[in-house]
Amino acid sequence: KEIRDLKQRIADLQASLEKKLAEATKVSKPEKVEPTAPPSENKDELYNQAQSQINAGKHAEARRLLRYFLSRYGTDERAALVQLMLGDSYYTEQKFAPAIQEYRKILERYKESKVFPNALYKTGMCFYQLKFCSDATPFFNALIKQHKSNKHAGEVRQLLRLMKKHRRNRRFCTS
Repeated sequence: KEIRDLKQRIADLQASLEKKLAEATKVSKPEKVEPTAPPSENKDELYNQAQSQINAGKHAEARRLLRYFLSRYGTDERAALVQLMLGDSYYTEQKFAPAIQEYRKILERYKESKVFPNALYKTGMCFYQLKFCSDATPFFNALIKQHKSNKHAGEVRQLLRLMKKHRRNRRFCTS
């Protein structure tokens, strides 16, 4: 029953998120990506190119390469990891709304992936950073219940206690 309730809560949150993301992305400017060399057709080289761009702090170019990787090699064993890298590139730039969209794809498409718990954690963290505590809570709870031994479980428990303590403080939580 708890899993069913969590699934329903996640579905409700996704609907709410889509509305909030639509509002948030209305004002955001399209990303400028300087034209560069065409991406490699070799999937390993392409993956390494994207990783190099991330390491160099060129997140927009990395996202272009990562998206190309997914469009060409969406069934590759690294697809979930590549999707996580897309979300992380936005997260690093504190672009939390688009990061949530990318992490959500993992939650929908790659439920059995090793990166699934990280997507739960990062989705919750994005909502937390946006001060949407009530939206972050189900993702944190799912991480704790489904992945008790995850490296972020202790941090998430502390955040849940903190959010509960400050839930009425609008500077801390707006929802």
